[in-house]
Amino acid sequence: MEEENLSDEEVWSGRFEATTDAQCDNLAEIVRQEIAAGDITP
Repeated sequence: MEEENLSDEEVWSGRFEATTDAQCDNLAEIVRQEIAAGDITP
C-alpha cells in the first residue's frame, strides 16, 4: 500500500487536495443546516 510509505501529513494533504468543490459545498451545507437547527454553534 502506497500510503504506508507516506507521513500522516502527506496522506492528509493528498486527501484534502483530492476533495472536489462539490464535496466541500456539500459539507458546508450540512454545517449550515446543523447551525440553523441549533445542533452546533458557529
